[in-house]
This record gives sequence, C-alpha cells and structure tokens, in this order.
Amino acid sequence: EKARRDLDTVSRNARILLKHVNDLLDVSKIEAGRMEVSYSDVDLVRHVRLLAANFETVASERHVQIAVDAPDSLRAEIDCEKMDRILLNLLSNAFKFVPENGRVGLRLRRSDDGALLEVSDSGPGIPPDKREIVFERFRQLEGGSNRRYGGTGLGLAIAREMVELLRGSILVGEAPGGGALFTVRL
Repeated sequence: EKARRDLDTVSRNARILLKHVNDLLDVSKIEAGRMEVSYSDVDLVRHVRLLAANFETVASERHVQIAVDAPDSLRAEIDCEKMDRILLNLLSNAFKFVPENGRVGLRLRRSDDGALLEVSDSGPGIPPDKREIVFERFRQLEGGSNRRYGGTGLGLAIAREMVELLRGSILVGEAPGGGALFTVRL
C-alpha cells in the first residue's frame, strides 16, 4: 500500500512536470511564430464533455460539483489540440481556486458567428483591476513565499494565445454568485 501511494505521488508529480514543460514549449513555439493551426470537423459538445470528464475524479475527491451545460450537438471546424489546451487550462485554473464543496460550471452554446464557451467557479474570483494581468506570462496574483497556489503563471497566458490563434477572444469577469467567469468566443 505504501509503495502504491509513493508511485501515485511520483506519477502525479511527473504529469505536473510534463504539463510545465509542454507549457514552456508552447510559449517558445508561439514566440517563434511556429504554432500552426490544423482544423477538423468535430462535434464540439462531445469533445468538451470528454475533456470535462477528466476532472470528475478531482471533483469527487474535493466534493466539487462540476456541471456541463451544452446542447445535444454542435458541429464546428476547430483545432482539437488547441481547444484541449484552452479548456484544460481554464478548468485546471477553476479547480485550483474553487473551495472544497464548491462548483465549477462549463457552458457551451452556439453564438451568432460561432461558439461561446464559459468556465465559471465559486472561488474567490479575480478583482476587476487584476482581470487583464492574469493573462500575462508568468504572472500570478499572489506572490512571494505566502503563495497558496502552485503553478507557473503560464496557463491563462497560453489559453489566451491559443484562443487568439483560433481568431477568437477570451475575457474574464465575475460569475453569477461570485467567483471567476472566463468567456471564450470562437
């Protein structure tokens, strides 16, 4: 049992390290202008639901309610790899800040000219004067040795850059009932 727990810790830490390395590689590709977009026709609802399912275990462990609100189907021409990075970063960020027994919401719907994706949480939210800086590389709202949350400060910067590669926009505001609300228009 102890060996299993130790191996689980090693595995979890290796996944975190891999994510950080991939984030740095993505930043390098974007800076070099070598990040390419490859569109394919997908059911975006199915794709989003499958990705959200990756968070069911952590939601269960932390007693966090995760709700996906989407139509039955939504066909879209999208770069699935970029969409995965956007959504994984937004959901990871939501789960990082949502308190135990909190909620994370994921809403997808058709808009006039594309798709609208919203990720919300019941965490502390982002003060209005900090809402633009959260998208800066290596920027975190808390600094110094008192920081409660880990990370490199790259996740939201990469999400924004991926959204812009897909000719979309991303904004952050306040979720109904408090917390953060990220809105992606594609």
